[in-house]
Amino acid sequence: MKFFTKIQISVVLACFILSGVLLFISALYMYNVMEKQFQDVASNIVKAGVQIIDPEKFLELSQSLTETHPYYQELQSEFNILYNSFNPKYLYTLVKTEDNTLKYIVDGMDTNADDFSAIGTEDSLDNYEPELLVAFQGKPIVTKVLKSEQWGELLSAYMPIMSKNNTVIGVVGC
Repeated sequence: MKFFTKIQISVVLACFILSGVLLFISALYMYNVMEKQFQDVASNIVKAGVQIIDPEKFLELSQSLTETHPYYQELQSEFNILYNSFNPKYLYTLVKTEDNTLKYIVDGMDTNADDFSAIGTEDSLDNYEPELLVAFQGKPIVTKVLKSEQWGELLSAYMPIMSKNNTVIGVVGC
């Protein structure tokens, strides 16, 4: 009887351990699937943002930095529609200056939102993932989920805005 009890305990314990391992593997798999889905959605949002942009008008707008520019109103309105359709945490366009300062050109948020960045608002590269520089080199990129105290869990997607002569004139990010 004692031997039989030991076998029963061993089988039950093995089942618990196996269940725990399978649960862990399933959770990890689901996390990776969800992360990939979020990456795909973010990538599609920035692609849609780039398709909205007229590169010549964007370049002119990024040089004028005035919200009274007719293209600013048009583009901000279209980005706001895109923002409200997909509800990312952020949706914006950036340009990088010669001294590596970032300037917001168009923010897709409602203009009354607390986090809204007006045209010409400056930011530092230090506040962004290093992957942003890849987009400024002409390659689209999506990050993995990153954890920070300031933003929580966040993944970002960046797509370069290309001029007609195929140079990067800005980046759409979300």
